[in-house]
Amino acid sequence: MSLTSGNVSQRSRWNLIIILGGLMAMQPFALDPYLPAAPYIAKTFLVSDQTMQLTLSALTLGFALGQLITGPLSDSLGRRRPMLVAAVLYVIAAVIVVTAPNITVFFVGRVLQGVSAASIQVVGNAVMRDLYAGTALMKMMSRVFLVQALSWFIGPLGGTLLLGIMDWRGVTVIIGAYGLTILLLASRFLPETLNKDLRQEREGVVALGRRFASVMKDRIYMGVVAVGILNSIGLFGYLSIMPFIYQNHFGLAGSQYGYFFVLNSASGYIGVQVIAKVSQRIQLKWVVVGIFACQIVFGVGLVAAALLEADLFVVQATIMLLVFFIGGSFAPLGTLALTRHGEEAGTAAALNMVLGSIGTTLAAPLFAQLGSSNTLGLGLMEIAVFTLALIGMFTIVNVRKMPNL
Repeated sequence: MSLTSGNVSQRSRWNLIIILGGLMAMQPFALDPYLPAAPYIAKTFLVSDQTMQLTLSALTLGFALGQLITGPLSDSLGRRRPMLVAAVLYVIAAVIVVTAPNITVFFVGRVLQGVSAASIQVVGNAVMRDLYAGTALMKMMSRVFLVQALSWFIGPLGGTLLLGIMDWRGVTVIIGAYGLTILLLASRFLPETLNKDLRQEREGVVALGRRFASVMKDRIYMGVVAVGILNSIGLFGYLSIMPFIYQNHFGLAGSQYGYFFVLNSASGYIGVQVIAKVSQRIQLKWVVVGIFACQIVFGVGLVAAALLEADLFVVQATIMLLVFFIGGSFAPLGTLALTRHGEEAGTAAALNMVLGSIGTTLAAPLFAQLGSSNTLGLGLMEIAVFTLALIGMFTIVNVRKMPNL
């Protein structure tokens, strides 16, 4: 029997919140614990820091593929089967990563981790949309998000603590064990939420392409997506470079870096909450413009910190402020993009996420050239991408003529 909006009991609701939150936590767990371990992995495979930074693009490539494939499949096959298959793939990917004899196999494992984690994220959102609408959907998403958000802190902090007693392969074993545990729980408690009579016929590649092409004709939508890609590049530039700056430049051990990453994650989480409140008082389009302006300022701060050889405290404070605004930027940008496509919100959302993942993947060679001796390269990149984003808001998007939100 399928679970529907009409037969969700209180117990079923809380079971679903815990299971979905645990499943959707697989995405941050595929990323965060590896950040403090990155220099150690580079030494294991005898590769440069720049090559190691490219493994982040392998993960984002997987994110793009998973979002593109799994969403349409879940509309035709139902939610439960694609979700469980993705969870199985997550465990298999962890096995590939932990047994990788060289960097090439490691790359393959990271791509598969990205595919599985993104697939779970997409289907998880679809499950909630099947059961709830309006304010009820917002409440459900916020509760699942709170469970998932725990992984933002547990991932880097747990990775840091575990690196003090085991190597990165041991950390990967624990991530795989977590995936297996959640898989077993999901196979027992995750219901099917899409009735067979509501499932869509499988679309061919051509029909699916036409749907995406229809959305891409909207110039304002594509402009918002473009500046969103620049925003993602700013985030992934920080994620790929800062572990090496903290550890190579400031001499922190991997077990110490994780604590700083937790502080940065907390700053981004607070940014989400604060900017959501600000967006209730100021038009959303101007909130986005203000965010980009602040990000440029803190990019300048990173350049100044490098030129003045600032200490760790100054760099950490600047990074936290930068992450505060990056974290708070995604919801406003997503809202601006999707508001114009109510009936095609699913297609528009998938296209937005896919193009963002592809953009950050293609930008990965840029990250590798920025250097990890100080924050100069990172600061210059942040200034460049957020200046382009700000220009894009006034040209491609033409923010002055956008509807007020």
